[in-house]
Amino acid sequence: MSTVRRLACFAAGLSLPATALAEHPVGSIVDNGVVLEINENGFGILTDMVGDLIPPRIDVPPYHSADASGCFLGACAYRYVLDLSGMWVEVNLDQLVVVPGTDALTMSAVATVNVNSAADPADLYVFAELATIDIFDDTCDLYFDPVHVTFDVPMTLTLAPDPNGVDVDGDGTKDTKRLDVQIPTPVWNWDADSTDFNFQGCALADTIDVVNEVTSFFGFDIYQSILDQMEPAVDAVVAAIPAAVEPILEDTFSSLTISEVVDLGVPMTFNVWPNAVDITPQQGQTPGALRIALSTAIDVPVADCVADYVGTGSASTPSSPPPVGDDGGVAFVPEISAFVDDDFVNYALYSAWAGGLLCYDLRSDDPSLALPIPLDTSLLAIIAPSGAFKTLFPEAAPMSILVDPKSPPITDPAGSHDVDILTNDLGLGFVAEVDGRRTRLFQVDASAVAGLDLNFDPLTGNLNFALDVDGDNFVATTTYGEILPSANDEVAGQFSALFDILAAPIISDLGNSLVFPPSDIEGLGILELDAAQTGPSGDWLGAYMRAGPVPYYSTGCDTSKKGKSCDTSSCDKGCSSSGGPIALFGFPLVVAALRRRRRR
Repeated sequence: MSTVRRLACFAAGLSLPATALAEHPVGSIVDNGVVLEINENGFGILTDMVGDLIPPRIDVPPYHSADASGCFLGACAYRYVLDLSGMWVEVNLDQLVVVPGTDALTMSAVATVNVNSAADPADLYVFAELATIDIFDDTCDLYFDPVHVTFDVPMTLTLAPDPNGVDVDGDGTKDTKRLDVQIPTPVWNWDADSTDFNFQGCALADTIDVVNEVTSFFGFDIYQSILDQMEPAVDAVVAAIPAAVEPILEDTFSSLTISEVVDLGVPMTFNVWPNAVDITPQQGQTPGALRIALSTAIDVPVADCVADYVGTGSASTPSSPPPVGDDGGVAFVPEISAFVDDDFVNYALYSAWAGGLLCYDLRSDDPSLALPIPLDTSLLAIIAPSGAFKTLFPEAAPMSILVDPKSPPITDPAGSHDVDILTNDLGLGFVAEVDGRRTRLFQVDASAVAGLDLNFDPLTGNLNFALDVDGDNFVATTTYGEILPSANDEVAGQFSALFDILAAPIISDLGNSLVFPPSDIEGLGILELDAAQTGPSGDWLGAYMRAGPVPYYSTGCDTSKKGKSCDTSSCDKGCSSSGGPIALFGFPLVVAALRRRRRR
């Protein structure tokens, strides 16, 4: 669709009755505006996360067992002694997967258990006597072949009241929720048996079966007794796995609950929390997945500069999210996906607009302006190259531009960028001093298209936003020009040239400076990220990710993380303090946050 046609359709849409579109007022709750999906492969990262938290080695306490019967004058019908010391158990997590089923998750694990080694064996003393005859009396070195432990345990995810929650609607009840993860202690199985025993430095290897038959006859199995000493150590390690996974998942999911004020020139209160959990099993080639839908409430004080234009809320166009397993056509197989509805984007844009984020008084004496050329009446030669204003301003004089946004920007799902934002009725008033008075020379009302693309750097982990703006995407109309009406048509026709010179460099630079640094957990983070328009109606933005061990680390100075440095050189002045979900939720506002300007 051409830019002009898109703008025309946009303008026509705004001409509909307000009740047809306005359904999300500032401060209201928008349910399911963002949907997070984690498939079975996405949960695979838990192996790396949990593996470092398992005790590397557990020492088994010394063990002594002895019994005798029918003894007389030091001789017994049978007698045995077993002493075991120096045994240790090491468990290495090979695989930890979370398998989505029907409305439930199952955590399955496979681990390798090493019990001593040929280089570091345990000490085993065995004495056995039968009918006053010594069958065995020797000390051995003992170690085991690796054995394997497996377990399956259910995981439950429930929405729970948030004790630190927020009463969004002011009815006295906290609206926000949190995700509660419950994992019981697993019941495990292993493949250890008598064939895994290795004896060194003694003859027991050749006679153990005979000795064990004798002791077993009297109720004592040597193999099982030794295995019984290993089990508490394995118990402890297995119990540590859900004990490690549960807080990791809860901490991760807690980042989905946000309550903070974001200052983008106006203070916007963001509240985001999970409002629905859906678990689906594998269907054919589509992996099973966990989906978490989020509710959002954005509050901002309505600015005086738009008070006359504010209606009843942002546009609502209900639609279904993408199906489970949607990959958006990206070049890799996603493990984690975040789907953003255009209703949420429009709600965020409307809230920012209602807060006055687009109301600027751009003055030549503003030190934060940093324009590529001076903001003075010499610019009129660009917008009116015929020299129509030369008689009024033979010499360059200070000038300012008043930005008067009459309508909220909205997103265009049919655009060519990850996010295309349309702005209609953006009033730009050019003001200068004429005959000693500050006078509005003319006003242009513009309709514009701005493109926003998400760019991810896999080497640094930085997520930044590329802003694409072009004067050719502006349709301008001169709505006021009483000072010099003969120049009105020329001003409207040349406006795009002025925009390319004056504003485009600032906006492009803004995209480069808005960088969200990486977020990692113990060296694990996002490996790949790409975005695409998706959904049955094409009005959702999908952010598709693959996770794993990463070459970058979070900015900051947590030197406890295995030698990680405190390098913050990649963080420019536009950096956020973290690369968490606010990076995803906040991006629709970026296009509006050109700079913090002096308010009218």
